[in-house]
Amino acid sequence: MSLVAGLPNGPTRVTLGPAFSRESLLVAAPPVARRSVAAAALTVLVVLTLTSNGYGFDRDELYFAMLHPAWGYVDQPPLVPLLAHALGGAGPWLLRIPATLCAAGSVVVTALTARELGGDARAQAWTAWGYAGTSAVLTFGHVLLTSSADLLLWPLVSLLVIRAELRHRPALWLVAGAVAGAATYNKLLIGWLLAGLALGYLLVGPRDRLRSPWVIGGAALALLLAVPNLAYQIANGWPQLEMGQALADNNADFTRWFMWVFLVVILGPPLVVVWLAGLRELWQRPELRCFVVAFGLVVGLTFGAAAQPHYPAFLMPTLFAAGVVAMVDRLDRGWLWRGLFAANAAVSLVVSLPLLPVGVLARTPIPDMNIVAADSVAARVRRRSRGDLQLRRGRCDRALPARRRGLQRPELALRPGPPGRRRHDGRVRRRPVRVRRGSLRLLRDPRPARQRDRRRQRGAGGAGGDLPRSAGAVVAHLAAAAAPRLTT
Repeated sequence: MSLVAGLPNGPTRVTLGPAFSRESLLVAAPPVARRSVAAAALTVLVVLTLTSNGYGFDRDELYFAMLHPAWGYVDQPPLVPLLAHALGGAGPWLLRIPATLCAAGSVVVTALTARELGGDARAQAWTAWGYAGTSAVLTFGHVLLTSSADLLLWPLVSLLVIRAELRHRPALWLVAGAVAGAATYNKLLIGWLLAGLALGYLLVGPRDRLRSPWVIGGAALALLLAVPNLAYQIANGWPQLEMGQALADNNADFTRWFMWVFLVVILGPPLVVVWLAGLRELWQRPELRCFVVAFGLVVGLTFGAAAQPHYPAFLMPTLFAAGVVAMVDRLDRGWLWRGLFAANAAVSLVVSLPLLPVGVLARTPIPDMNIVAADSVAARVRRRSRGDLQLRRGRCDRALPARRRGLQRPELALRPGPPGRRRHDGRVRRRPVRVRRGSLRLLRDPRPARQRDRRRQRGAGGAGGDLPRSAGAVVAHLAAAAAPRLTT
């Protein structure tokens, strides 16, 4: 039997003889590096707060805020829409407070995970500061999305399971079950993590965990807390499964190749080596091998379901923490890794946060790299003396007044639009502009608002028409409008 002890010089693996059991010798976790961890979390809190209003609301935030309170929706559970409905009236800064807190909390949880794995103060500092500078924290923490809460909830469940295993505190399985049950009100995908852990225990052990009353009690508690969500799904014919299938039909080709790119960029290319080392470190600990299986299952389900490419990102903080613990001596040697971590944080800041003016953003590849930034700019309605800023893929049209916009979900960003013809009264008449998102073609309707309103009243539909009434039509409508979307 082997375990890792947190000694002053770093984590040390100790091999025990057969006379010793896991229960008879427990090694205390190293002290918490409070200053380093708190400083990293506070930095994230301050940076995200200062940039909260940049580029305005994201389009998904506007969608969440317009939903009326309910037990559930076609495309998600009720938590984030309820938060958006309650906080969206005062501007982006208030709406995004929960996302900011989740991002800062995820930094603390990830550093504590490194501590539980035997990481000393150095490992905890590397974990906290390295993870704080990733695109995962800065992107999902900048806007209020369902992924913002998952950024905290998945690592928290993982931390509780690791602590229950390494510190022989089985009661923490009940806490993990309660957190997982609460997480179903944000997104039902937490079930993938639980299924992965169960499969890991079944395949690579220790199998006796599946018979533990604490583990069974935690699973039962999670299921009990999730009953209202499951009841809503059953009563309405499982609309989220239908929504997932509609997304897969629209996104499959994109998701199945881009998910591999996303695994590289979400923490940053320099940190790929670290989280791969974390996979190896977890596999070397028999009681934690289930996390390697869980990660493989989540990756496989993401590829198979093909709905969205970012789902494995929520397990990567745990892998990153384990990798830092395994590599801390190498990270502390020289300036190479310090430079790589700093460069990764600098690039993540520029790409993930609204630091560039809109006019400068137009001439950069950032809108193609960060769809949150692109959608936030596209969702703004800015009235200017010379016309309105309208966004489309690769170009910006200063064309029709805001009341004449028929384009429902504008495209990415910025370039001068096509010239229009001058009418007899001196006004510039703009031509309709077609834009493409995946297989979806949208038409910006140049007609006056009253004409479009008459068409809506006649039930003709169109780009600005009423939403479909039936559940199946709503699912198809939302799936077509969302693709391809990385953050919901």
